[in-house]
Amino acid sequence: MTGSGLSTTRYAEGSVGAIRDCVVGIYIDTSLGNGSIKNARFSTAGVVGHRGATGARGPRGLQGQTGPQGAQGPQGLQGLQGIQGISGLQGVPGIPGVSGTNGTDGFMPTFGSFYDTTTQAIDSANTPKAMTFNQITPGVNGVVADGVSVSSLSHVTVATTGTYNIQFSAQLAKTDGGNDTMDIWLRVDNIDVPWSNTEVTISSTQRLVASWNFMIFLESGHYFELMYSSADINTRILAEPALTGPVHPGIPSVILTVQQVD
Repeated sequence: MTGSGLSTTRYAEGSVGAIRDCVVGIYIDTSLGNGSIKNARFSTAGVVGHRGATGARGPRGLQGQTGPQGAQGPQGLQGLQGIQGISGLQGVPGIPGVSGTNGTDGFMPTFGSFYDTTTQAIDSANTPKAMTFNQITPGVNGVVADGVSVSSLSHVTVATTGTYNIQFSAQLAKTDGGNDTMDIWLRVDNIDVPWSNTEVTISSTQRLVASWNFMIFLESGHYFELMYSSADINTRILAEPALTGPVHPGIPSVILTVQQVD
């Protein structure tokens, strides 16, 4: 089918499909140009021949030269530095511990223990007399002492200033009938201690043990004495030797213990 006119199509070829009311339907196999055909003229075309084999692939063209490397672009701007974080609050300092108190010097109390193995008699009625001690050497016959000593038989001296507990026991007796009294008190540095006297009654048929203690403050180097007196010269502080029938150790006339307590 060929034609001419205002369109650009000059040729179209195909099989007739249907003809109705002067309308011809054609299945187009090939054409030349684009658009509609006006003033068409139909003619019979030959049968389309078989498609020839595909020709061999031509040689590959030469690779084009690599273009020059482009200039390096400018370095990008450095990013802004981040804002530094806020520092944490400083912790509150701990409360200092309380200082310990200074230790006190160790207390090393002085002491002494003495006794007498002789009977001590009244020399003169109503005349004060000091009790004496003949066992006064530490480590001998059971005597113990440290910082307390005996001199002049009756002077008990302390080497350390402090408060002392003075304890004694004395076995009292008399050689005649009836009852008599004996006074016993404390004397310090040859001065009688006020309100330190005790009066005891001695029977002719029964012995009596006077035993009590004094608590007194003494300065270093001072001495005390145990004093006694009686209106009857037949009263005495009695000592007895050891016996075998019945068996018992000797009885001291006086036993004295001294202990520093402060």
